Amino acid sequence: MNRMKILLVIVVVLIAVPGLVGCEGKTATPTATSTVVATTTVTTTSTPTVTVTPEVTVTATAEPTTSPTPTATVTVTPTETVTTTPIPEPTVESTPTPEPTAELTPTPEPTAEPTPTPTPDALAIYATGSNPQAMIIDNNYLWVANSGSNNVMQLRMSDGQVVQTFETGTNPSALATDGTYLWVANAGSDNVMLFRISDRQLLGTFSVGSRPVALLLNGSNVFVLNNGSNNIMLLRAMDGQLLATYNVGASPVSLTGDGTFIYVVNSGSNSVTMLRINTGQNITTLNVGVSPSALVTNGTYIWVANSGSNNITMLRISDSQLINTYTTETDPSSIVTDGTYLWVANSGSNNVTMMRISDQQVLRTYNVGTQPCLLVRSGTQIWVVNAGSDNLMLLE
Repeated sequence: MNRMKILLVIVVVLIAVPGLVGCEGKTATPTATSTVVATTTVTTTSTPTVTVTPEVTVTATAEPTTSPTPTATVTVTPTETVTTTPIPEPTVESTPTPEPTAELTPTPEPTAEPTPTPTPDALAIYATGSNPQAMIIDNNYLWVANSGSNNVMQLRMSDGQVVQTFETGTNPSALATDGTYLWVANAGSDNVMLFRISDRQLLGTFSVGSRPVALLLNGSNVFVLNNGSNNIMLLRAMDGQLLATYNVGASPVSLTGDGTFIYVVNSGSNSVTMLRINTGQNITTLNVGVSPSALVTNGTYIWVANSGSNNITMLRISDSQLINTYTTETDPSSIVTDGTYLWVANSGSNNVTMMRISDQQVLRTYNVGTQPCLLVRSGTQIWVVNAGSDNLMLLE
């Protein structure tokens, strides 16, 4: 850095001038001569510009004395103004602190409210065992085969009270009775059991074909429909003696008689086999809809419920002529008639439809239980077996 010396010399000289007269006409005598030298040395070290401004105040007083003694008072106040340009501190880039991210609460998806179950249109509802598959009516009693419970229940028709229970084979699927005895077909055991009703005594167990699913009592004999064997066996009712075997279509599921003929619904071959009841003679085979499941007749016509095509086929018995086709709801599984009206159980729609035969007009739809699989008519009463709800219903 540069070193700078500043020498300040202040000289004050008072010189007497000859002939100078005072206010009163006297010659003035010089009072004093003073010389003041003030030296200030300022040393600064600075990078920027330095400005130095010395400030000097001099006061001189001369008094007339005989022996003049000069007096001088000197005040020197140096003032230094320094202007500096500060060196900028290095700028430190700061990483911005991320604002906290608010966790988003996921919006719950709207929960679909369950569709309420319609109120059944029933005059009575009676509890059964597990997975009821068959029912018959005898006088004032209802007989129900519970496939899931492996038993048969006798219920009083008036109030649904269980009168007695019969233990059976595996998966009982069909029933027949004459009021004194009870026959039970066990689809899982491939046999038929004979019980005396009065004391629930098991009188016999008769081996039959594969998976018996239907029974038809005819006098002293009983017809057994074997779904797995594709045939009908004719047994002597009291001792199970095999009297005859008749071949039918594929996967037969239903057996109906009118006193003259036997009608067999063949689900696997989409047909109905018609046999003469006394001889077992095969009269004809009728083509129907897809996966037929049940049949009803009035002696002149037959109506076949087709679960695979959701319709009903109406045929004239005398010439096998197709008379009409009725559209139904989903999976019609059973059908009954009084000759004027049809009642159809729709297993896939959980309802029963009532239609007029003459014009196919649907007159009413009944809400019932889950998977109605069977309808039984007794006079003016229509009973519904609900396999999925484990109950019976009497329609209004």
